[in-house]
Amino acid sequence: MRILLVEDDYLQADWICDELRREFRALGEVQIDRISTEFEFRNRIKEIAASAPDILIMDVMIRWTDPSPELKEPPEEVKAEGPWRAGLRCQKLLTAQAPTIPILFYTVLQERDLANELPQFTGQVAHLSKESDPKMFHQKVRELALNCKRHL
Repeated sequence: MRILLVEDDYLQADWICDELRREFRALGEVQIDRISTEFEFRNRIKEIAASAPDILIMDVMIRWTDPSPELKEPPEEVKAEGPWRAGLRCQKLLTAQAPTIPILFYTVLQERDLANELPQFTGQVAHLSKESDPKMFHQKVRELALNCKRHL
């Protein structure tokens, strides 16, 4: 199973990776690729679309980029909205190129906080609060993969 994780919190990313590997090890190797910034996601979007993961797990609030002396100005929508909706911007960009990749928004934000911004929750896009029981996290990953006819 191939998973793309878009998460900028290293502790959270480590926990998610451990949970996924432990829960789904019976299915064989679990390959997890991690992206930690919106800038990196945008730079890799063609690669992601061309070699689609089985599921994409994405935080909503991620930073634009890591500090760097060569830091370039972010696009206007990033300046205006900041990091608080970065995952939603990434999802829109990806869906325009690869609309069938299942996405789980795994965030501290509640569904009601994002009601006007999240795509309709179909079998392809779901939301789960990070405060949820880990069993719920495993279940959501399975549901998305099954609904999209993936490996699980």
